[in-house]
Amino acid sequence: MSYSDQLRMEIVETLNALAEERRPWNADWITTAICGNHEHGLANEGGEDVEFWRYCGQRACREAVRRCINQLAGDRPEQDDGQLVLPGWDHLQAYYTVNRDGTSIGIPVFDLTDIEIKEKAKEYRKMGEGCFAHADELLRFLSQRAASA
Repeated sequence: MSYSDQLRMEIVETLNALAEERRPWNADWITTAICGNHEHGLANEGGEDVEFWRYCGQRACREAVRRCINQLAGDRPEQDDGQLVLPGWDHLQAYYTVNRDGTSIGIPVFDLTDIEIKEKAKEYRKMGEGCFAHADELLRFLSQRAASA
């Protein structure tokens, strides 16, 4: 198993533990916790490259956390595998990413405000319009290509 897969598993375990407690998914907090679990890897604290590896490791971990949250919260329609859909629903997810106080975090659907739910619905409708327009352009291109052949 690659280290990328190991990190993803650790992130997903953390997200699942937070979900069990219905706690927010704040990527910065999760990144800090995961990096803190691996501080012993920087045993040579006096080395001049420690800050480089700390910075690069934190950035890579933060990006991996973001990708996992986006996948599990379903904000990437092309990656709908792995989404946490509520039992009895086809699309309603357990978590959605929203912007709170300038930070994008995953929030349990039960804890979203009415305004956040309406904004998320608006966002999905807009994405749907874009997908339909994209499909129409593909078909128009196919028609024009066939006509010019």
